[in-house]
Amino acid sequence: MEYGRLIGSIKIFRPCPLNLGTKIYLLIVIAVFIPLIFAMLFFNVYTVNTLRLRTMEAVGASFSQTYSVLAGKFESVRQNAQLMFNNDVPREAIMTDTNMLSMTQVRKTKDKIQGTLEYIEHKDDPFRVRVYVGEKGAKLADYQYYYPLGSASGTAWYTRLTNNPYRDLWAGGSLLDEIERQGGDNLRDHAVLSYFARFFDIDMYARTIAVLRLDFSKDSVEETLSQALTLNDGFACIISGDREIIAQSVSNPAPAWIIDAIKLSRLSYMEASSETITAPDGGDDYNVLYRAFKRHPWIMVMAVHVRSEDTLLTTIRDWNSVLLYAGVLGLLTFIVSLLFSRRIIRRVKLVSDSMRRLENSELKPLPSPRVKDETGQLIESYNYLTAKLQILISAREQAALNEKNAELRALRMQINPHFLHNTLELINYRAYYGTPEQVEHVVRQLSRFYKLCLNHGQEFCELRKELELTQTYFSIQNMRYEGKLSLAVDIPEKLYLMNIPNLILQPMVENAIRHGIMAAAEKSGSIVITGVEDEKDALITVADDGAGLSSEMLAVLNGEAPRPEIKDDTTPEDSGSHYGLKNINERLRGYYGSEYGLRFENGPERGMIVFIKIPH
Repeated sequence: MEYGRLIGSIKIFRPCPLNLGTKIYLLIVIAVFIPLIFAMLFFNVYTVNTLRLRTMEAVGASFSQTYSVLAGKFESVRQNAQLMFNNDVPREAIMTDTNMLSMTQVRKTKDKIQGTLEYIEHKDDPFRVRVYVGEKGAKLADYQYYYPLGSASGTAWYTRLTNNPYRDLWAGGSLLDEIERQGGDNLRDHAVLSYFARFFDIDMYARTIAVLRLDFSKDSVEETLSQALTLNDGFACIISGDREIIAQSVSNPAPAWIIDAIKLSRLSYMEASSETITAPDGGDDYNVLYRAFKRHPWIMVMAVHVRSEDTLLTTIRDWNSVLLYAGVLGLLTFIVSLLFSRRIIRRVKLVSDSMRRLENSELKPLPSPRVKDETGQLIESYNYLTAKLQILISAREQAALNEKNAELRALRMQINPHFLHNTLELINYRAYYGTPEQVEHVVRQLSRFYKLCLNHGQEFCELRKELELTQTYFSIQNMRYEGKLSLAVDIPEKLYLMNIPNLILQPMVENAIRHGIMAAAEKSGSIVITGVEDEKDALITVADDGAGLSSEMLAVLNGEAPRPEIKDDTTPEDSGSHYGLKNINERLRGYYGSEYGLRFENGPERGMIVFIKIPH
């Protein structure tokens, strides 16, 4: 501490109001006087180390929170790409040889994936989706979503991507500096980071036939890094494995020398590494935290300046005078300190009690302080923290809701398009060979099926409505297979009003018909839906007398064995035949817990039984 500050702190009759630090110094000097000054010398090192430890704990907490936010942002980008790769319709449309198609067919091909592209682009803001297509997809190029693959040749990112043995590439910094903005780019006013993923030729794995490019805002990443800094003399950044700075805090950019000094050999995505680095030419020390992102070749770095603390040394020559002055001033100090301490302790206790309630998730702001001293600033910081926590909690709840809605939309979109095609063929057949009443019946059943399937956009419905949807679906299928199927329902009526997630039973019946009854030699059979309940749970079973499943496939469905690799001769319909069952099982466990969900068994003689356990 400078001596000028110490002298200024003991001027009691200063016209300006005293801040909290000055008040504490005044109380310590007058009340404790010389004896405690010596005690402060002994406790100085302990206090400094404690403050440094608390500071690093706060920095570590800020580092972990910011790392989680950015990891979630990057994972969201990667999942957007997986949405294109894992969905059969977009993947097949991109890999189609458009040279063999008319322009009308090309338009239809683009329409198949238009919704997926628009959904990805508007999911995060700002966001940009591009698909670079090769010679086979040349007719798709419209310079809005689709670009010729040749326009990317020679760029740094394309060279790195094609030389990379992996399918994807995260790019920023020098890999994107040479990219020229193209028309219609809704990120043209923003710096961007990019994620690239390749579509390989199934006949020649080394050949790239298309590249998916997802651009997201670099400014948003740098704003997150800037908000992570709890101290003004620190910095935060993201670097690549080549030690190139990808993004950094705007107010405090990262010095190049400290990036070069980090020992990346200790790098891990499991936990943060830390070390103390000294600036060149005998400069100050920095505490540096860094951690790699899982599945991403980038590293988050945060550093804070280690400050040195001055030690106050005072020489005492006349202990008698000190004791006399201390005795005279002691009484006055007690009275003054009592008046000061009551108000200070009351305000500090108010903050302490609020922080304790904060541990119990009570996010209640404090009244705005009238005095802008350190305690007032602490109250303002607490109010700022509670406001930020409320925003983060709301964002997390909204993200969880969006994820559940996306899963339900994916399940609705997954309903086999062949069912609609076959039903239309049935209508055509009835119109030609049957009666108008038969055609009207099929059309009414199909219309009711899709109305019940949509369920007004709700995630849950009553069991009776789910049974009505299932019976409507079965009625159409039974007309298609000319009455070779039968369905029986034996569920107590008191369970009919039980709320269950939408689209649970219909996929079970569909699977029983397609992969059970129709897979048997007779091409006919029956399905029985039963239900029982106990004190807290309901058990619904869907049993068929079809071909059943092998023990290997049962183990896969029950999660006891990994899913087998898809063979080259497997059709897209077969490769995704059990996706709906897996989706249903994950939805039920997400809603109710790991003890609920689906279990699959072969019947005692033939066929398969699906057990659905849910709370009622």
